[in-house]
Amino acid sequence: MELICAACGGERVVAGRIGWAGDPLVFQLPSQEKRFWRTLGPSVNVEPEGFMCLECGTVWTRVDKRAAEQAIARGGSDELLDRLRIDAPPKRKWSWILFGRR
Repeated sequence: MELICAACGGERVVAGRIGWAGDPLVFQLPSQEKRFWRTLGPSVNVEPEGFMCLECGTVWTRVDKRAAEQAIARGGSDELLDRLRIDAPPKRKWSWILFGRR
């Protein structure tokens, strides 16, 4: 299988690992709150296997699709959920107010 760059379509792509030994890599979304008290946005574990394009310098990896959608459904704002067309679980008002989570 030939590797193609996700950004520029270049063919000078090499596979490798992203990150460091120890802590898992995560993709952290920004806070989804617009009020003064903010919580951290949802996060998803990132796979350490990655790719690097020698044409444009882009580096990328993957996440578990299902885990990413579940994390965003739990902690994403209504605007983000609408834009990504994700069905969210019903809001539990007390936990949404306290923790910014559904």
